[in-house]
Amino acid sequence: MRTLCLLLACLLLSGCSTPTRTWDGHAPDEVWTAMIAVAQAPEYESDNPRKRWHVFENDVVVNNETGEIQIHRMLRRSIKLPMQPVQRDDRSMIFQISLKNEIPPTTEFKELSTQLVPVRTLDEAERYFNQVHELLNME
Repeated sequence: MRTLCLLLACLLLSGCSTPTRTWDGHAPDEVWTAMIAVAQAPEYESDNPRKRWHVFENDVVVNNETGEIQIHRMLRRSIKLPMQPVQRDDRSMIFQISLKNEIPPTTEFKELSTQLVPVRTLDEAERYFNQVHELLNME
């Protein structure tokens, strides 16, 4: 019972974290441009069929003055796993990505909608940060 309580406490605390990423070697305006591009054209391709989604709706509001991007995104997928019926899923998310006024530039990812599974927010933040990283490091 004690182990279960400890595990539950760890899960609740991890759900409250705000993912951030620091962009060493990049100028703030360069990071900001990449942030906007990724917000407006997200990619959900993956080798893992559970992480492949289709963007059904992607409303992006960019505030250049505050350095914030707010996104309302609707995702859909149909997945057929071995020995299982077709599974259809819809996911709606609202999140805000901020560029902090720091050197090196730091990006913060906040989930504004309620996610019952905190790891979904962490996965979305990681996907977003990885796409920004790819844009910043294109050669």
